[in-house]
Amino acid sequence: MDPNGFGHQSAVSREMIGKYERAEAVLSIEDAKKIADAFAVSLDYLAGESMNASFDKKNLKRLQDIEKLDTDTKEKIYFVIDNIIQNVKAKKLLLNNLKKERLCHVLCMYESKKYMPPPLLKICKN
Repeated sequence: MDPNGFGHQSAVSREMIGKYERAEAVLSIEDAKKIADAFAVSLDYLAGESMNASFDKKNLKRLQDIEKLDTDTKEKIYFVIDNIIQNVKAKKLLLNNLKKERLCHVLCMYESKKYMPPPLLKICKN
């Protein structure tokens, strides 16, 4: 996005954007809010200063919408989310363990000389 387009989308003048870029002016809260809105992120996200800084506005809105639901519905949604997260973590753990087991198996085979590429077999026999 060029400065003119960004200035138009954020409603911050091109002149002020240039001053902010050159550190000739301090960004006002109002202009920071306009810039955050132009990028569809929160002020926290723009500043990178809070726990919510990793969430974009769309995800924050989703969380806010969930919090407005009745308790039973929220519990069901969080139950599904928790199960999906647990499933993904379990798959990663299983894959990591399988990779470690395969590596250990290959190393044990090399160590016991049951399998060794011919050049290495010659070296080990000598």
